[in-house]
Amino acid sequence: MVFITNENTFRTEKENELGFEQFLIKKPSVFRWIIVFLITLGSNLLWVALTEIPLMLLLFVVGGVITISIFFWSVTGQWSVRILVLKNIERISVGKMGFFLKYSMKFLGMHFDKNNKYFLERTSYFRDYNNIKELFYDRLLDPVSSSLGLGFLIITFVKPFITTVPQAMIIANFVLLTTPLLAGFIIPFYWIIKDSRIRYINEKNDIFKAEENIKKSTLNKFLGFSGFVAGINFLLESLPEHPAFAKVNSTLVLFILSVIVLLFISLIVAGINLFVATVYLTTKHQKLVNELRNKITNFIPVGETNVLLNDERKSEVNFQR
Repeated sequence: MVFITNENTFRTEKENELGFEQFLIKKPSVFRWIIVFLITLGSNLLWVALTEIPLMLLLFVVGGVITISIFFWSVTGQWSVRILVLKNIERISVGKMGFFLKYSMKFLGMHFDKNNKYFLERTSYFRDYNNIKELFYDRLLDPVSSSLGLGFLIITFVKPFITTVPQAMIIANFVLLTTPLLAGFIIPFYWIIKDSRIRYINEKNDIFKAEENIKKSTLNKFLGFSGFVAGINFLLESLPEHPAFAKVNSTLVLFILSVIVLLFISLIVAGINLFVATVYLTTKHQKLVNELRNKITNFIPVGETNVLLNDERKSEVNFQR
């Protein structure tokens, strides 16, 4: 059951506070920040151990990439709110949607269909990122998965042009460095949509979350499982060319080694992305989510999803369990 308010525009701050809840984040404590920093540092030490890159050089370069990535995530987050969502839904409301924008949004999984009834969920929620478990499980997997997938797909495309092992190592390290930037193309957008709690009702009167479409999108499929498969394939082909694995003839052993190497790469990527994600979440994300929630009510109403179960139904459910 969905209750939708008659008033679909909230223009003052007071009306916003009364009309729907604001999204809130609890920032990590100093101790939690130390943990995040140590994990990031540990991932860089692992990187040094695997590649023999000078530690100070690596820290300097990674520090620069992290700084640029934090800025980039902020920019893409703002662009997601103001262009991909607000402009998109504004054009739907007036019946104007350009060809490029329409199919770009379908590719991202965030196209607005004029046949659906969109509304903003009145209630929001509280994210406690002082809880390391919540920070890790709720957010870290998304940027690691997307950046790994896109990174290995890029390596796969350029592999035909690589002729020597040193070239392969240079390309691989470059892609590893750019993983936070790669994640920045999709992760802020997905997180903002997820936390803004936009819902819609289709023609069959079913209720859906807007972010569910992103999980089903062409882009997500392209970045997810396919990226890991590309990574395994790349490593299976590349490891025998490395002097350390030149004498390994067993396909099974090569596969196991590829999985192990991919695990190490994932740990490196996780460390870098964890720091970028934590900074973004604690400095920009709350503001961007609330900006979207505040402004989107100019185009869609505020609603509240409720599930009503009577006592008999509750008893029946408990009995079935």
